[in-house]
Amino acid sequence: MSEVRLKRVLALFFTAVLLIGTITYCEPIGVRAQNSSEAGDYITPDQMSVIDVNSGLTEAGKDLTADVLSVGGGGMLFNPQISPHDPDLFTVLADMGGMYISYDSGENWERKYFKSVVNTTCFDPNREGVIYAGGAGLYRSIDNGKSFQIIFPNEDDILEMHINGETPDVQFFTKSRVYPAYLPITNVLVNPKNSDNIFVAAGYGTECKVYESKDNGNSFELLGNITKEKYNPSGAVYDFTELFYAPENNTLYIGVEDGIFRYNRDTKKFQAVLKSSYGLADVTTFQKDGITCFVYIDKGKPHEKADSGVYYTTSFETTEDITDKITNNLPTSFWNLYYTSSIDYKYDFSYIEANGLDQIYVSSVSRSSNESYPYNICGLLYYNGKTSSWLYGNPFNDARSIVNVGYWDDDTTCYGISVDWDTPGRFIEATLSGIVYSPYGDEVYQETTDRISKGLTVSFSSRGIDEHVVYKVVVDPFDGDHVMLLTTDWGLQESFDQGETFSFCNRGIPVSWQNTTYDLVFNEKQQGVVYSIWSGNHSGFRNYIDSLDNLNGGFAYSYDGGKNWDVNYSEGLPDTCLPVEMSIVYPDDSDEVTIYVATLIDGFFVSYDSGKTFTALNEGLEKVNHKGGMGVAHSCIPASDIEAEDGRVFGIIQNISYPDPQSAPGGVYELKDGTWQEIDIRSSESGEYAVNPKDINYYKGDLFINYIAHPVYLDSDTNGYNQNHGGGILYWDGKNVRQIFDESISTTGLQMSSDGTIYASDIEGNIYRYKPGTNWEYLYRHFHFISSELQLFNDSMLFLTTNGGGALRLTGLDK
Repeated sequence: MSEVRLKRVLALFFTAVLLIGTITYCEPIGVRAQNSSEAGDYITPDQMSVIDVNSGLTEAGKDLTADVLSVGGGGMLFNPQISPHDPDLFTVLADMGGMYISYDSGENWERKYFKSVVNTTCFDPNREGVIYAGGAGLYRSIDNGKSFQIIFPNEDDILEMHINGETPDVQFFTKSRVYPAYLPITNVLVNPKNSDNIFVAAGYGTECKVYESKDNGNSFELLGNITKEKYNPSGAVYDFTELFYAPENNTLYIGVEDGIFRYNRDTKKFQAVLKSSYGLADVTTFQKDGITCFVYIDKGKPHEKADSGVYYTTSFETTEDITDKITNNLPTSFWNLYYTSSIDYKYDFSYIEANGLDQIYVSSVSRSSNESYPYNICGLLYYNGKTSSWLYGNPFNDARSIVNVGYWDDDTTCYGISVDWDTPGRFIEATLSGIVYSPYGDEVYQETTDRISKGLTVSFSSRGIDEHVVYKVVVDPFDGDHVMLLTTDWGLQESFDQGETFSFCNRGIPVSWQNTTYDLVFNEKQQGVVYSIWSGNHSGFRNYIDSLDNLNGGFAYSYDGGKNWDVNYSEGLPDTCLPVEMSIVYPDDSDEVTIYVATLIDGFFVSYDSGKTFTALNEGLEKVNHKGGMGVAHSCIPASDIEAEDGRVFGIIQNISYPDPQSAPGGVYELKDGTWQEIDIRSSESGEYAVNPKDINYYKGDLFINYIAHPVYLDSDTNGYNQNHGGGILYWDGKNVRQIFDESISTTGLQMSSDGTIYASDIEGNIYRYKPGTNWEYLYRHFHFISSELQLFNDSMLFLTTNGGGALRLTGLDK
């Protein structure tokens, strides 16, 4: 090993050791990094050096200080790529939007912001420095990812952009209507012989459209489309699309679950050359003697050792089954030293890369047939033409080591691999548990992992990757150094040094609740008493719910500042619910507090005994029909916010049935004599009903409402295309409603200080301030992430939480 490489390996190793964190409520089973010390008690937040957060402060905010609270990890990463021009340049995509890029073989990562999820990246094989990223649109970088510009649709062609959802969901509406507004870009391909020739696949679900540019992206034309109904009505949906180009005969191919299709330029149609009855998992190609060769994984052809088969073909007239070759020397059972029993395994291949039949990488989830052994081992195999060997995740050796990772939970799945063909064993793989990679082809490292609660102590490092939603930041009123961070995937963390380090504080919370902490309130009159609400579903603030059939959540109580939680309260709350907001009232004549809870499915609840018992509070409200993400109709009362102060109680019913045009709109209600009465809120500028109220704030008899106007409505000035009406802030004095903020802006957060100062945020991360008697002013411009909520502490500290970017903290507001 060279001296330079040795230094890099040592630096990488010691960095990983320094950034180790531990899930404090789990009992250790012996997970240890090889040749390292034991894991520590704290998680160290990543330093977001790629963003100079203070540069966003405006003239109005020049006396403030900005920094970021974040702990990294947590969300899904997928589709990694290694640059063919620079083997140290890695990219990986994220379900919370954008792309991460590393210029030093994965040692450090920077986030690139696109306002939406990026589904695919592509390095131009001929032009160094050119990178394409496809998601809501097609973006191109000519400086190795330092900056990107949208090229499809062309900026001059864009009429309107919509942004919705927890996972950023962007749609472009254009003048030319060539661009498919409702179909995200899922794959990009550059002709290896001509970089001006670019192909784009756009689609999901049941349809895929393919576009071509012959002029370096200046214009695109539709080549054709593939629909599930046309080619395989009973087959799989198109979650997987990949484009391939055979330079020997200038032929374009596309792979989807149903099979592989070839484009015929004469007929301008796609013709099936390979059909799969159950679905293809992945397809890759390589060149041999000037011929394009295909290798694919067919999920519908199980084998003795594998649930899915691996096949090779050049002409599609004949195919060769190479599954037996790849699995020939692999065992399928072992004696487990933890469960003291024989464990039988079967391989389930998911992604494949090949540079010949003697260079094949294939990811595999090894599924146990023994119910007493709950782990699915995600690993990567390398086949050299004779035998297969494990690069990591070997269940037949002790997989519990930092070198053989991928065992972290029983739901580990691979989401793409990329390899460096010049260095055997050098790869990067994205899994549900994070990034696994070998920067030099020998030792294997894990970048980041999901929070796990399966009885294992987990160590991790992320070095710049932050991939979860931060819902709230809450500061202890008795100790300003004590900060709580409420997130998805990671649940709840606490810091006792103002956010320098964090530790998990989920002890006592049921495993099925621990995905998301939605709200947390410190009792301002009893030090150490804390109330919180949790859910195993992290879609609480979307316009729809991923799965309404699997809701777990509830109320928790702590006497020791959040170190330990008691869930043996909340009698009267449904066993399965999705609580999203709380409001606390301190009665003068009782030591008990009154707690109001809004749940996204079951409406409102109230407890008069500090959360021991709850009673439904839905008189005057009607259930609405709602179709969840699984397509099953439900009736529910979608409450999303509640505010109780000065003896008055206000609540929000959210419209979660979009885009169903027959859905009932959301509304703002006041509780009077035990019955909810609706407040008629309309935008004074447009007269449109504010169907999606989001936040309410009560101040000295007045109500301030942050809302999203109807997301789709007919605008006569734009020939009837779907336009996002934005949102804004409404002011209600008990009689009249008026707009007090620009209704074209999609506002996301609203907070009121004790002197009547209003703080608002929009979806792009801008923060606005209104002081009584003045005009609205920018306080902070563009935090580079989709923002979600605002929280204000003691009129001196403001937190802007985000989808995938931690929480921006502004201090010094009271100066």
